[in-house]
Amino acid sequence: MSMSLTYSTEEREAVIKTTRAAGAVGRFPLVYRMFRERFKRTDIKVLDYGSGVDVPHARELEREGWTVEAMDLGLPEWINDVARERGPFDVVLCSNVLNVQPNLALVISVLYDLRSLIAEGGSSTTRPARGKPTSSWPTFGPRFWKSSGAAKAPTTTGSKTGSPTTSASSW
Repeated sequence: MSMSLTYSTEEREAVIKTTRAAGAVGRFPLVYRMFRERFKRTDIKVLDYGSGVDVPHARELEREGWTVEAMDLGLPEWINDVARERGPFDVVLCSNVLNVQPNLALVISVLYDLRSLIAEGGSSTTRPARGKPTSSWPTFGPRFWKSSGAAKAPTTTGSKTGSPTTSASSW
């Protein structure tokens, strides 16, 4: 999705295999329901980051009147480049992306990439797929992050259990 994200061939293939033609978790997953509840105006710029190769949620939002760009590792790179050039975006939607990254370094790189795509004053919402996170992974709940300008590095620290925790609250 971005030149700043560096995947090995095996990592890239593994991430792409997680796409689902019907969408992340059905027709109306939590990230998209939260978006519809929070934003009523359709004149904002929206990016579906990790849209899947069939872009089901972006297509559904477009049918509802939204203008949506889509980015996904499984899409041709030129499509991702065009979407990136059309940014920054008022809202970046991200579902079933963070949880499928093969390592913590890529999770953090994706977070930086998400932040680079959000317009000042814009928002992003992310939520991993259901399931219990492993002890070595940070936990990201459904939330909107509000942009306030320049990206700040997320901090990674050890928790009481020894697993890393990542804070993006200052973004």
